[in-house]
Amino acid sequence: MDNEHRIDEVADALARLIEGDSSAVVRDVLNPIANFWDVVDYGDAAGEIRYSKMIGWLLDPQGSHGLGPSFAQSFVNAAFGPEVVPVISPRARVHPREWRNIDILLVDHDEQGRPLTTLVIENKTDTIEHARSGLNVGQTRWYNWVIRGDFGSIHTAIDVSSLDSEEKGRLHKRADGWEAEAGHYRNVPESGRYFVYLTPRTGDTAEDPDFQTLSYEQLEELLADAESALSASGSSDAEKIVRDFRRAIHRRYHVKLDQDIHGLFEGEDPADSPTIGASSLAPELAGLANALGYVDEEHRRLGDDQYLETSRTDPVNVIATLDALNDLLTGHALSEAEFSRLIEYIWDHRPQRVSNDTSRFFWGDDRARKLTKIELLQKIALAFAQEHEATTVSDFSREFGAVIARVVGTPRGNSFTGADIIIDPDVHAYSPAAAARYRAREVALRDEMGPLLLDDGHYRVSWQLGYRSAAQAGRNIHLPLIRHFVALGYPISEAS
Repeated sequence: MDNEHRIDEVADALARLIEGDSSAVVRDVLNPIANFWDVVDYGDAAGEIRYSKMIGWLLDPQGSHGLGPSFAQSFVNAAFGPEVVPVISPRARVHPREWRNIDILLVDHDEQGRPLTTLVIENKTDTIEHARSGLNVGQTRWYNWVIRGDFGSIHTAIDVSSLDSEEKGRLHKRADGWEAEAGHYRNVPESGRYFVYLTPRTGDTAEDPDFQTLSYEQLEELLADAESALSASGSSDAEKIVRDFRRAIHRRYHVKLDQDIHGLFEGEDPADSPTIGASSLAPELAGLANALGYVDEEHRRLGDDQYLETSRTDPVNVIATLDALNDLLTGHALSEAEFSRLIEYIWDHRPQRVSNDTSRFFWGDDRARKLTKIELLQKIALAFAQEHEATTVSDFSREFGAVIARVVGTPRGNSFTGADIIIDPDVHAYSPAAAARYRAREVALRDEMGPLLLDDGHYRVSWQLGYRSAAQAGRNIHLPLIRHFVALGYPISEAS
């Protein structure tokens, strides 16, 4: 595609984005009103904590917002329906900090001060639910056990985990401490236990069935009602705080606009997404973001380098693109500052192709065991070896390594060496400390999933999969490789 054609295609796609179904949100992006949440950028991980603090403040009837229990009552009504929820009294309190890792915990009491109602909220912003570290159980199920005092289930989950004996002992000791504590909520009646899974993602649900999903879109409606109530009461300071938060999540979690932006990068068919063109504009958008200074070297995602490498060979001119865009707009022409804000927003909302999730999968018809990514990769490797009739380490490493290199490529700062795609934990050269910590666990996982019988060894898939950094491999390599084999028809399904 020649440069002029590329500029015209980018301009056409951006014009449709600006004047399409999400035009109101785009206008807010182009001309933002001063907002505390925009000024203080906490980053994705810390942002979730701040969001939880903000929501907890509003839920607490004794918070300085002056709403009393009205916001908490509206929240539970929206999540469960007004017919089945309790009345939240002014005596209810929100724990000022995470209680046993629960994001938000509201506890209401009777007149004698006894716990009467608990509301557990798992808040997700940029991630999906993941398992407790090293345990084959999701966060929501674990928090349900914790709040109920189901220590039998907690100890069983620790016992059957792949953790080493030292870590299991540490977790058992912590659970014993929790059980001995006086400040617990085990005696709350069953009718007084409520659980909410708060998420911006359509279709995202909790692993534990007791958790009722509430969307950020619903939360935004509750915030708008709270804002109106504060305006009517003359509480201008609290009103401004709530308004800033509502506007921030409105821009950050606008589902239709995000879908359209993802279409720009992924090249969806116009019949499915009429806002965008049929071919991917990822290199062009990456080039514009880079030219305008929005590419953060420390927060690259998988695919960014490929986008940027393509854009460097024949970059799209920023001013020429803006001029072409303004020629297409039927309304207000964009200034350079507005165009820069638009590109920044698009780049920030590009597809999160790979996230640091801990998805669970089923293999074949077996629904008795949810597999982690690394467990599933062992199943994939076994099937791959059989399919390709690989009986030696060199044959398997060559064939499987070619797939890894083709599917994943070379993420920035994590070169693919092709070595250690598989290891035999019985003879692998661990350091003394690593051997003590990992060898037994690695052997157990291999034997449970089934070993790769190559040459004279019993192998398992390495966490690193031939890349230099094990940690980066876990974040950026496992999931796209799994998706590749799903597309090839391997018997993989994602566990809900």
